Amino acid sequence: MQKPTSQQQLSISLTEALNSYMRDLSGESCNNLYQATLDVVEKELLQFTLAHCRGNISAAAKMLGMSRTTLTRKISVHKLRAK
Repeated sequence: MQKPTSQQQLSISLTEALNSYMRDLSGESCNNLYQATLDVVEKELLQFTLAHCRGNISAAAKMLGMSRTTLTRKISVHKLRAK
C-alpha cells in the first residue's frame, strides 16, 4: 500500500476533523458549515504560516501564494498579529 501524499493526508485530516465536529453536534442543527469551515481553516493557516515564518509577512505571503497586501488584509480580518 502506497503512503498518501502530503495533500492527500491533509484531505484525510480535514475529513476526520469535520466528522468529529458533526458527531460533537449531537444532532443539533448545523448552519453555514461552508463559511464557518473556511473561516476557521483560513485563520489557522494564517497563524501557522506566520509562526513558521517568524512573523515575516513577506515570507508568509510568498509561502501562501498571495500578495503581501492580501495577507495583511486577512491578518486584519482575523484580528491576528504578526510577531
